[in-house]
Amino acid sequence: MTDDATQSSRLRPGSLGVTGIVVLSAVLMGPAISLFFNTPVVAGNAGAAVPLVFILAMVGVLLTAWTVAQYSRKISGAGSFYGFIQRAAGARLGFMAGWATFGAYLGAAIGGAAISGAFISDLLARHASIDIPWIWLALAVVAVVLALSIIGIRISERVGLVMLGIELLAVAIVVIAILVQGGDDGFSTKPFTFDGAPNGLDGIRLAMVFGVLSFVGFEISATLAEETREPRRNVPRAVIGCTLVVGLLYVIGSYAVTIGYGVDNIDQLASDPAAFDTLTARYVTSASVIVDLILINALIGATLAVTNGFARVAFALGRNGAIPSWFGRTSARYATPVNALAVCGLMSIVFLVPLSIDGQNGLTAYTWVSTPAILLLILVFIAANLTVGRFYWTKHKPEFRWASHVLVPVLGALVMLLPITAQFWPTPPSPQDRLPWITLAWLVIGVVVMVAAGSRLAGAFDAEAASGDPGPDDGPPAVAADDRQPAGRA
Repeated sequence: MTDDATQSSRLRPGSLGVTGIVVLSAVLMGPAISLFFNTPVVAGNAGAAVPLVFILAMVGVLLTAWTVAQYSRKISGAGSFYGFIQRAAGARLGFMAGWATFGAYLGAAIGGAAISGAFISDLLARHASIDIPWIWLALAVVAVVLALSIIGIRISERVGLVMLGIELLAVAIVVIAILVQGGDDGFSTKPFTFDGAPNGLDGIRLAMVFGVLSFVGFEISATLAEETREPRRNVPRAVIGCTLVVGLLYVIGSYAVTIGYGVDNIDQLASDPAAFDTLTARYVTSASVIVDLILINALIGATLAVTNGFARVAFALGRNGAIPSWFGRTSARYATPVNALAVCGLMSIVFLVPLSIDGQNGLTAYTWVSTPAILLLILVFIAANLTVGRFYWTKHKPEFRWASHVLVPVLGALVMLLPITAQFWPTPPSPQDRLPWITLAWLVIGVVVMVAAGSRLAGAFDAEAASGDPGPDDGPPAVAADDRQPAGRA
């Protein structure tokens, strides 16, 4: 760990172009992970109506992406939703949005390491008869991801681009093979209707949690704004474009997965822990080890991307004093938030090691940390949708438009309420019924932290507003000037 004398409080501006932030967003969304790890869980709740779940999730996320784009046209900072909602609704709500995003990305990063370790452990046991507990492999993934993240965001971008290319090629081959062969028993419209869902709307609402989880990453472009060239032009393009393109891939891909098993055999999909292996062996090749290596690639890539997102949110909160300022320090050599990354590594140990000692497997650990994390992020999405109108009305009234800043965002919030309400009515099966309480506990801790900060937190924001200095959304002066840098600057 470096000391303050060798650190700064600035990220490196101009490190990424629109391609870079799209790559990191798409890697975090993880098409292979979503289509072959999340679809069985979705099928368990929604039956054959898996594509319908992805359509509804895409609509809600695309409407929310529109909101993020509206904010990003005026605000460009590492804090993303923290900066957005703080400027729209004040210090306290802004802090709670930042705290929730902080927890969501931390949970997603830890969950990514857990499921990566579990899958690699299973792979070694099946193909090489090597028995290594998942926890050691998960911590090894954490170490690799942290090393790449500390060296620099450009390294993460380049590694992510290679990983994304491999992942998309593999997904395309499997999906096209299924569609060309007509699946198990031919094409059907049932997956796009409520008739495909045994429990109707209730099952679809519950399944939407994992539908929205599949889109997590579309918003990471906003957290990389301070390191992006011309962020107020490129971030909105990346947010909407990436959501739309990957969303269409999910709809087509999930339809292929569904008919690959057959709409009358959906229980096989719901109970299959290795859907990618099954479909590849049935429609492409029996060389399952190749499939497994591709999935490892996708898992590590997604963990790398979300870890970078967490570090930027933590950096922004620390820089502004919302949490200890130590989080807001960066490496003088690499200009990356090394302290925040160190905390991510420490928290991975704190959360995963006790679960391992308790005898829990990596997939259970993934569920316990990832589900509360996505619920936190959905709440943040709803808050952003409901405050963007106020932001434009009070800060940029000449540009305020009812359709863009009220109607579309409110529709997005309503769609996002579907998976939230499904957590309480009807009561989901155990342990899903307990996981929302972890989300609530995190928010209660945030309220305690906010109350303890008291007037210091509000005073910091008031001082920024009065002085006109850049806030957590705008970034430091050097970043603001980055929009004028030549496109080729590294």
